Amino acid sequence: MQRLSVWSKGVGNEIERGPAQIRWHEIACQKSQPFEQLTSRQREILQLLAEGQTTKAIASILGISDKTVEYHRAKLMAALKIFDIPGLVRFAMRTGLISAES
Repeated sequence: MQRLSVWSKGVGNEIERGPAQIRWHEIACQKSQPFEQLTSRQREILQLLAEGQTTKAIASILGISDKTVEYHRAKLMAALKIFDIPGLVRFAMRTGLISAES
């Protein structure tokens, strides 16, 4: 057991937490925002997808192959747990990556 100090209603208290509870807390605190999990390349591709660019156009803009764009798109979809383009567009709008007018 590990002893942790916590504050509740202005009073410091110590509680005991087992390994499973501590591990859950560590997981919950890691990159709580899904957008933070993405690499800079995945963010670029998400933005271009949300703006309506095709895979071929994104590849041309970024100077990479179509397959590389598809790879990054698959990885970002898995990280966000969003598996369709309209869902990615909604996510990009919610996070402010694109505006509603884009």
